[in-house]
Amino acid sequence: MPLFLRSVIVSAVVVTVLCAGPIRTFAGAPEADALVKEGIVLRRKGDDTVALQKFEEAYRMARSPRTLAPIALAEQALGRWAAAHEHLVTALAAKDAV
Repeated sequence: MPLFLRSVIVSAVVVTVLCAGPIRTFAGAPEADALVKEGIVLRRKGDDTVALQKFEEAYRMARSPRTLAPIALAEQALGRWAAAHEHLVTALAAKDAV
């Protein structure tokens, strides 16, 4: 699959997952919620590397599709296609993905 097409597909699916409903605060892990929000701000500023670190830290605190999908999006932005694919498939396969 061409790189551009793969990028478009991954981005579209991740955006769909993230926009499917209101972002919930992670029960028992408000720190994880804060880290995801920090990561989103960093991504908007174009700092995908630091954003990825924030998302990974949040995922360690609260393992869920809501913390894993942003990891995939940041990895995609950094050109880490295999990792982005793996994390996106895992997030979408989870029972509470949406």
